[in-house]
Amino acid sequence: MKLRILSFATIIIALATVSIQAMPKLNIMCDETCQKQTSCKLKSPQIKILTEYSCSQLQAYYPDLVSASRKYSTPTLKLTPYVLAGLIDRETLWGKALKPSTCGGYGDLDYGHGIVQIHGAFSEPKLGTFAKPNTKVMKRTDKYGKQYFNWSSCNESIQYLGAYLMNIDDAYSNAIMNKLSKAKMNITKDSNGSLIDFKSQYAYMTLIIDAYNAGGYGVAMREGCYVNGNGIVVDGCTTGKDYGTDILMRAKEYYIVDVGMNAWEGELFRFDW
Repeated sequence: MKLRILSFATIIIALATVSIQAMPKLNIMCDETCQKQTSCKLKSPQIKILTEYSCSQLQAYYPDLVSASRKYSTPTLKLTPYVLAGLIDRETLWGKALKPSTCGGYGDLDYGHGIVQIHGAFSEPKLGTFAKPNTKVMKRTDKYGKQYFNWSSCNESIQYLGAYLMNIDDAYSNAIMNKLSKAKMNITKDSNGSLIDFKSQYAYMTLIIDAYNAGGYGVAMREGCYVNGNGIVVDGCTTGKDYGTDILMRAKEYYIVDVGMNAWEGELFRFDW
């Protein structure tokens, strides 16, 4: 693969002409080893969190990330492949942090299943009109009953992640918007229903991701996670008290790895690269 070099004029033309429906192109800056999906050489000095293995996994599962992004995003829920990959990297390092270190491994004292750490007792997405990642009844676990997706599959776990985040957006969007409003952030939306202010969009996505970790009620209805006077989310109710903030930092780094540039305002949540 070759690194795409973009001039400023090329960037402006691309932003103006590429359709949001176009298939994103993967442009990971890799050495020959990375092309075998085992490791990556991270060339940008801006990469502080991601590992070479993280880079290779973005490459390996990019089609699944794109598929989930398209299927489960909403005007306010911007599930770009970078956001989804950032969450997976934080949760399990793409399975490396699990026992065994595979897509089908366990974490969190065996309560967390697979690369997105689904809790078998509480994390079944609604199988309604919009969230059907997999309606098959899969194998039982040692602790819990039937599952509606194969959590031991990295591919299906990525789809599940998109569906579950969409459920959170559906259930708690108004409450999270209320938090932004109380923090005096701009919650004006465009004709498509998307937030027009990037800082507000970033805060909204941070709180949605926090809800994945701490539960929608805990984030939306309590004060542990909130937006401070500077418009920055405080992840006070999450594991490590940095959950959503850290994941979006990883998403930014994935963006740099893929596109080869810093994520300018608005571009982190765009689909048209």
